[in-house]
Amino acid sequence: MIRPLDAASSVELALVERSGVPESRHLGAAVLVDAEGAVVRELGDPSALVYPRSTLKLGQATAVELLGVV
Repeated sequence: MIRPLDAASSVELALVERSGVPESRHLGAAVLVDAEGAVVRELGDPSALVYPRSTLKLGQATAVELLGVV
């Protein structure tokens, strides 16, 4: 059964520090693939269901601009 990505199936992907003090930690999952699509490295649960929301905005904005909408 596919489950949504949660903290238990995530790993720390980024740590933001300010003056040497951890300010925020960013959890998630990631998959690195080569040019042929073969998995090179997995972090967290790569089969987890995700809801991309804001992560798609850059791609959507790029498409809108390339289409000449803005």
